Amino acid sequence: MTNSIVQCELHAGIDELKSYVTANYGKKSVRHYSGVLDGLKDYAANAMGSVSDIIGEYYEKVTLKPPFQHPETAWRRHKARTLLMLTDILAGSEPKREYYYNKTTYSGVFKECWERYSEWLLEIDNNVSSLRTKKSIVIPFLRYLDSEAITGLSNMTVEHVLSYLNCCSNNTPNRSKRTAYILRNFLNSPKIRPELTFDPVPPLSGYRNRKNTRLASFYTPDELKLVMDSVDRTTKWGKTIYAMMLFAVAYGLRVSDIREMKLSSINWQKRVVSLNQKKTGRFVELPLIDEVKFAVLDYLKNVRPKSDDPHIFLRHLHPHIPYSEKDNFGSKVSAFFEKSGVNTENKHHGFHSMRTSLATDLLADGVPINEIAPILGHATIVSTEQYVWSDIKHLKAAALEVPKYGN
Repeated sequence: MTNSIVQCELHAGIDELKSYVTANYGKKSVRHYSGVLDGLKDYAANAMGSVSDIIGEYYEKVTLKPPFQHPETAWRRHKARTLLMLTDILAGSEPKREYYYNKTTYSGVFKECWERYSEWLLEIDNNVSSLRTKKSIVIPFLRYLDSEAITGLSNMTVEHVLSYLNCCSNNTPNRSKRTAYILRNFLNSPKIRPELTFDPVPPLSGYRNRKNTRLASFYTPDELKLVMDSVDRTTKWGKTIYAMMLFAVAYGLRVSDIREMKLSSINWQKRVVSLNQKKTGRFVELPLIDEVKFAVLDYLKNVRPKSDDPHIFLRHLHPHIPYSEKDNFGSKVSAFFEKSGVNTENKHHGFHSMRTSLATDLLADGVPINEIAPILGHATIVSTEQYVWSDIKHLKAAALEVPKYGN
């Protein structure tokens, strides 16, 4: 392909992406994307090779990472996103809402094993998010086997597996437990198990983190009231995050469920909130209490952009789309805990701690654990017990009172 043809193809792709960005983003974003694309045009004027070669070289130049690895700063990630969007345009696809960088690429001895396992996961209907989580655990394990000069699955022993888990001892207890669980799933899968010389289930089933090493991440009703009162509800963002936090405080909803809630989830006449939980798929129906009702109405009337999108919560900036899976609002909620003056030492202080607090307060108020489980969307009380393991002094706290909405 001659340089003139390369230039024409590249320029056509850039012009198409600029049109797409102009139609879907605000003026500030358009300027940012255009700046990166104009820089690529200038670079390409003196570059040789195919279109993909030039984009790859420019990616490395502006992100300081090989294509298409994860850049270290937000500004470089923005440049990376621009170039990833361009590769989609050139391939005839619409740009993706999110891009996941090749942080866990693997080309070692066990590459074919991973490919077989990942294909099997898709066959049994694992979603993309689940596949990504398993990849983040399995690939480092395979790299460890490479470092130990293991040449095949038949050469691996249970000692290698336990040694790797021991190397992960600096992880949090929950992370260690999840690592063991996913490795058991990997090694015991029908695509891997036949090649092993040992049964991976007993040693990995027996791998447990010590109870009570978890952070006691629950707060009293008075503490949660201080946190909620620290939100400035005169601003658009304050009205938004306050309504989100109320769903967690009042109902113990996960942030994924709050983020994915639809307008149809609220039946105003029957005064109920209903949804299928994203993590478990379980249907829950909860009473629409006044505090939540007024907060959501305030948000819908004064903040939510006009849009046909069915989600309740939309981004304030153009394009007005729902929040993504990456938006867990952890730092945003943590800021209100800090502002409130509530003691968070050795505690988590995000959305999930509000969920834990609800479970603890319900139990303290005498609600049976088998009744708490369906409120939290748990299939069994085994999952619920993880939320209410705290010592009896804390369980004697008063039942949760949702802060009154308004001044």
